[in-house]
Amino acid sequence: MGFDMYIEHPPEHEEVAYRAASNAFHAAVRDRDALRLPSDHPSYTLSQARVEETYAAMEAVQTSYFRLNIWGMSEVRSVMEALGMLTHEVRPPSPDPRDYGTTTDELLAYSPDDESAPKPVRAFRTAVQAVVDAAAEHPSGIPAYKFSSNDGWLVTPAEIEAALGWWAIAPREIQTDIASRLDWWPEWIRYLRRARDGGGFRVW
Repeated sequence: MGFDMYIEHPPEHEEVAYRAASNAFHAAVRDRDALRLPSDHPSYTLSQARVEETYAAMEAVQTSYFRLNIWGMSEVRSVMEALGMLTHEVRPPSPDPRDYGTTTDELLAYSPDDESAPKPVRAFRTAVQAVVDAAAEHPSGIPAYKFSSNDGWLVTPAEIEAALGWWAIAPREIQTDIASRLDWWPEWIRYLRRARDGGGFRVW
């Protein structure tokens, strides 16, 4: 259980690069497993090192993705809250299928991208999309509710820019302390900057 975040418009080259890196990683895993040797055997150790190397390379090229487990997201919310990077707009209400003439069972019968779905189903999904895409016209940070569930919330470039503004004015000693306690925090800030320039990101 955790939170998966994806930049809306990833770099054009990323998908191809990630696919190649992923293939290299899985090939390294297959080569290691084919050895059928104990883990302390020198040949296995070398093969395992190759697996770790290709995994790191695969992770490095996927710059549009960031994952936090439940603890990590709790830390993000805590730190960003303390720095003023989060706002406290009320979470918009979720649409009720009955208001669109459909039911939960009918919704489950069609995949999200099924264009043959009945009009009520499509209308309901359009309403849901409008909710998860909602944003203030002049945000002062990222709404905290967007970091509280896996509903595909869109964190917009304007929201990110406002949040990064608060980070930029935080005292240097506080920034240093946060980075020392959370070694992944600098990469989180870099991810926010990439997302700001890539159409924002979704939280799943």
